[in-house]
Amino acid sequence: MKKSLILIGSAFMLASCGAPQVEVCKYKDGLQAAVSLTFDDGLIDDYTLIAPCLDSLGLKGTFWIIGSNIGQLENRLTWEQCKRLSSSGHEISNHSWTHPHLTDMTAEQIEEEVKLCDEAIEKFVGKKPKTFCFPFNAHNSLVDSICGAGRVGMRLYQEAQGQVNSGSTPESLRSWLRNTIDNG
Repeated sequence: MKKSLILIGSAFMLASCGAPQVEVCKYKDGLQAAVSLTFDDGLIDDYTLIAPCLDSLGLKGTFWIIGSNIGQLENRLTWEQCKRLSSSGHEISNHSWTHPHLTDMTAEQIEEEVKLCDEAIEKFVGKKPKTFCFPFNAHNSLVDSICGAGRVGMRLYQEAQGQVNSGSTPESLRSWLRNTIDNG
């Protein structure tokens, strides 16, 4: 069986715009797949529910935040919570400053969206984001080149699993995961 990298809630792809060559290392105990746990938008549940659950299982996640919402909306993370998540080993990364359709924007507007979020994360969390997640899965070659510059990877596509609006159930998630693994 070919080794797979399975992404729950996403299909995180390595950037092809100048990123260093990356290879998937052998998995522990001969396992055939790895799972990346990603969570969008910087919701308070990421801090109060998701991270404690992941921590109790010895797992880490990537939390893609919308920079302009942090500390500004009742159901969103604060910068202090983002910093604590990062300090405990979770990744805090860029999901844009305002969550726009980047494909409808000029190069300068895209650059500003990315820059504002990167700078805020670096200022308040203390680490520059190394990855990027496209709002609405919206990207093209211009967006890819701007958002991928200086990063190790970008999530090019995600399929919502487990969100209220996805219609997922525990049974459908188990079935989806099993089918994904079985199909390589």
